[in-house]
Amino acid sequence: MKQLKQNYGSEVDFNSQILTNENSTKNKIQSFLNSGILSYIDKDTDVFIFFSGHGTQIPDDDGDEEDGSDEALVPYDYSNANPYHTLIRDDDLYLYYQKIGEHSNKTFVIIDSCFSGGTMKSGILVKGFNVPFVTKTLGNMNRDVMESEIKNSSDNFLFLSAARGDQEAYPDFGDLHYSLFTHAIVKVLNTPADRNSDGLIDAEELLEAIDKEMSTIIQENRLKQQNPVLLNPAKIDFVIPVGK
Repeated sequence: MKQLKQNYGSEVDFNSQILTNENSTKNKIQSFLNSGILSYIDKDTDVFIFFSGHGTQIPDDDGDEEDGSDEALVPYDYSNANPYHTLIRDDDLYLYYQKIGEHSNKTFVIIDSCFSGGTMKSGILVKGFNVPFVTKTLGNMNRDVMESEIKNSSDNFLFLSAARGDQEAYPDFGDLHYSLFTHAIVKVLNTPADRNSDGLIDAEELLEAIDKEMSTIIQENRLKQQNPVLLNPAKIDFVIPVGK
């Protein structure tokens, strides 16, 4: 958030709401996305939604998922004894994104978590979170796991995820002050992402720069690959000023 404020500068009215630790419960997150955010935005507002934390998958119980699994975010008050009622599933997130899109100019959702149920074999922890009955295999995880929900969203919507559907995401390690994905975002929101030197960073430039920064660190540490995914179904023009 600090980096985004720096990029946009003081001439832009930049309001933010941050939910962390005990304030990032399922109820508080859903309440803000469903109604609380509407007091901050109007049709001239560009919205950033950023989630950093654990992601997981659970078997789909309403038949709307082609691969048989729902993807979900893990809030602060998640209960392993009652996962269906304590996770925030992609079905619900899709509805919130739609509603926010109807009340805003453009909406950019960035999710820094993994949605795969597999385990990455490495000496570094990952941001995945296994629930007792995860069943998805690598064969049907090899796609962006929220793609179907995003493609059906509004035409003013972009989505950037930390990893592909068959990959998990690394948290902070070594000299990184953030997770690998967030570290890359913070670093490239300055000149390195501005490929054509026009003073603006578009979504494709941002994706390319993030992927390059992450790949460099992954290769240096001999880790398994983690590739960010950008979904922009309507090909909307979304730009961020280069960091000042």
